[in-house]
Amino acid sequence: LDAKKQDRRLELAEIARLLRTAIKESKITGCLFTQLTIPEGEMPGKYAVRDSKDVANGAEVIVMGWTPQENVESSSAGMIEAGTRCMRVAKSKSGTKGVVRLHWDEHSACFRRPPGEYDEMMEGFEETI
Repeated sequence: LDAKKQDRRLELAEIARLLRTAIKESKITGCLFTQLTIPEGEMPGKYAVRDSKDVANGAEVIVMGWTPQENVESSSAGMIEAGTRCMRVAKSKSGTKGVVRLHWDEHSACFRRPPGEYDEMMEGFEETI
């Protein structure tokens, strides 16, 4: 990397480290957001983070939203049709990883989980919170 990019990567890594420390010391839940660079036709991965992979390396959980442009086969969600909004849990130190289809409810302007869908993935979740 050239010096300018290396300086930016180090700056972002330090900002992420400071935020993680403040979140942990405050004993609160925090969420850091970053942009992704996803190769065309691929599912996003935890290293799709655009500026600094250190943000992904230090994360407890990585969740990415995306809309595939082509049909995608997922071991956790089966066949996902092109244009379906999805969330992918790409890293979870103490939980389930996988892809979840998001179902948009135009009347309430929110995402909903249809009854019975992802029940297997949700087993035991209530006990952990």
